[in-house]
Amino acid sequence: MEYKLECPGFFLRTETCTGPVNRFDAAALAPERQTLALEGLPMAASVRLLGLLADQLTRMEVRFQPVFSPDFPGEPEALLIGPLLILPGTLLTDPDARLAACHLPLAHPCPSREALEQTALLRSHRERLLRQGRLYLLTGAAAREECRQAVCPDADPRKIRRLGERLISQEFARGESGTVREGWLTAVGAAGQQIAAAFPADWRILRLEDPYGAFAPELLSQLSAAAREYRQEQLVCRCPFASDGTIEHLFLPALRLGFVTSNHFHTFPDDPQRVINARRFVSAGTLRREKALLLDRKRLQRQSLTGAARSLAEAGSLSREMDTLLLGDPGDLSGALARVLAELEQSGVL
Repeated sequence: MEYKLECPGFFLRTETCTGPVNRFDAAALAPERQTLALEGLPMAASVRLLGLLADQLTRMEVRFQPVFSPDFPGEPEALLIGPLLILPGTLLTDPDARLAACHLPLAHPCPSREALEQTALLRSHRERLLRQGRLYLLTGAAAREECRQAVCPDADPRKIRRLGERLISQEFARGESGTVREGWLTAVGAAGQQIAAAFPADWRILRLEDPYGAFAPELLSQLSAAAREYRQEQLVCRCPFASDGTIEHLFLPALRLGFVTSNHFHTFPDDPQRVINARRFVSAGTLRREKALLLDRKRLQRQSLTGAARSLAEAGSLSREMDTLLLGDPGDLSGALARVLAELEQSGVL
């Protein structure tokens, strides 16, 4: 469904070239955060339930922010309603985060011994597929880094710094928060690569056309540091294909301003307010000289991403089968939805 977004859509977990990363624990432990963990349902049923809840909130004209799922395309796996985070309890792995959350049991599964034995067999197959998918991502990350190393020596850091200074003077203003949140605009999971390229209509988006990582990482690091100095709240989105935690996208909610990188892993079809192209920083001669390497590594990156998506999709299928064995499929979720709505009313959210 279409959501009325307050902030660009994002993910809080993804597979990366160095392994899975989950930021739900950090989100649950954020200052002034309240967390409602839904317990007892398999992940697929929890996502369906949150979709039903999102529909209901939309009809009630309650503002919320979806956190999208890397395993179920276009579906939320968590909802933010003001300070309240609603999510499946299985997404909280840190003991402190689980202790801080309010838990709402929606089912009381009691798996059989046979189901437990079958799940143990499936788990080993799933882990093998996950390792295989991560190796594909690591291969793609290595190819990406080769491209970056081929063109970066040609990029003048002084030009990048001057561009950042101009953007800061033109676009930034003093804020009051300075909060730094982290998530992903691009995620990889059981549904392959997902891009939460859903931007609120009143946001200004500047697109950085940087297929080889020639200038965007340095520019975004400079802008993020300036946002902290200006005490601007920011949502930092790092690259899941970079082992060094490179910033790939940056959003400043109070200014309704976003900077997104367009490269071989993702492009953004929406017309941005402004486009900044890497050709401003890399000479045509360098691109001609390195053309063969750049084309070959571009092909390798895409092949690696395709292979990773295939392996992770198979692993996701096994995860859903394990959930069904252990927790069952509740089918009708109307009762669970009523319980969640009652909890929200009782807590004063609705």
